[in-house]
Amino acid sequence: NKATYRQDTRFAKDILVISPGLTVKNRLQVLNPSAPDENNYYISFDLIPPGMFDKLRSGRVKIVNWHMLEWETEDQIKRKKSVDKRGVKSEEAYTREVLGDMKDAKNIIVINDEAHHAWRINPEAIGKYIRQRDLKDSAQESTVWIGGIDKINNVRHVMRCFDFTATPFFPSGKKAGDEDFFKWVVSDFGLNEAIESGLVKTPRVVVRDDGTPDSKTMKSKFYHIYADSGVKANLNRAVDKETPLPDMVTKAYYFLGLDWLETFKLWKESNAETPPVMISVCNRTETAARVKFSLDKGKIRIKELQNPNATLQIDTKVLNEAETGQNGNGVASKKSVAEELREKVDTVGQKGRPGEQIQNVISVGMLSEGWDAKTVTHIMGLRAFTSQLLCEQVVGRGLRRTSYEVE
Repeated sequence: NKATYRQDTRFAKDILVISPGLTVKNRLQVLNPSAPDENNYYISFDLIPPGMFDKLRSGRVKIVNWHMLEWETEDQIKRKKSVDKRGVKSEEAYTREVLGDMKDAKNIIVINDEAHHAWRINPEAIGKYIRQRDLKDSAQESTVWIGGIDKINNVRHVMRCFDFTATPFFPSGKKAGDEDFFKWVVSDFGLNEAIESGLVKTPRVVVRDDGTPDSKTMKSKFYHIYADSGVKANLNRAVDKETPLPDMVTKAYYFLGLDWLETFKLWKESNAETPPVMISVCNRTETAARVKFSLDKGKIRIKELQNPNATLQIDTKVLNEAETGQNGNGVASKKSVAEELREKVDTVGQKGRPGEQIQNVISVGMLSEGWDAKTVTHIMGLRAFTSQLLCEQVVGRGLRRTSYEVE
């Protein structure tokens, strides 16, 4: 529109896209009109008529990680031991630094991807509530994210700000109801619609079982495996990786593994070049290590899963350092290990890439948002799923389709 109606102030030619991490940032490169054809969604999905590509490419798209929006306050500068005592950056200098090669942009459109990270804290609540652990981190992130947009708006004017997220509500650790949704939701395309339209896979619970239902619920004992008191207590111990997993967990992996094996054989018969992937979301590092040890050493009696080179255990702390583009101690070798791990995780199931032949991904907590593995077929949850957000995020890691070809 801006390329056609240059004087029309309703339209913009400069777009700033803000992501929650490097994984999502890399995924979003497909939105850059200048991206190579094979990585350009406008071409891959025939979104733009061929004759309009020149107009599309006259616009500019800048994609940044939210950490780029961080700034030093006056108090932080005073506490620095450096001899460099320059004051707080002006909003103009800050904006030019964030926008980089788009530093002359005005009247900008901002797109917040995974926008549940970007929300303004109620001024009346500041200092009244103490947020713990992840919620404290999310409040800090949202402050930087929204504060950065405010600074850019003050000097360059943000015309519109569009939020995109599958979980449009404030993180609280509790189940979200309709009253908890962001008040600015204007369009909702839920999971049911995505399944019905064929955009994602259809989730299902594995039917295989050991034939002993829970006496209270009459559901499979595997249905809420972590809720079993014996399993929960066992998995919350700080023990060595050689410590056997609870019998129920070993059985659950066996039955889920049998289902995975059927998929593995079907893919092999159809000459698939990459294997189906099982992901495990564990409650703690020790549990993840025990799961990997059990798989590697044949404690789960499925030969095809006994391949250490095809099983990836994620060190969440190291991965987070790579995800933010930061490294705590600045040691180059450790940073390279983190980046190597992130690349392997990011390329699971991608032909010719480091993660091509990975069959098992074992993680503590959440796999990063934007994780683009299309080959996930099975998920094992060995942690509490107490919030709707966490459930949706974990299931979402396995929903991407391997192909969008119409049969």
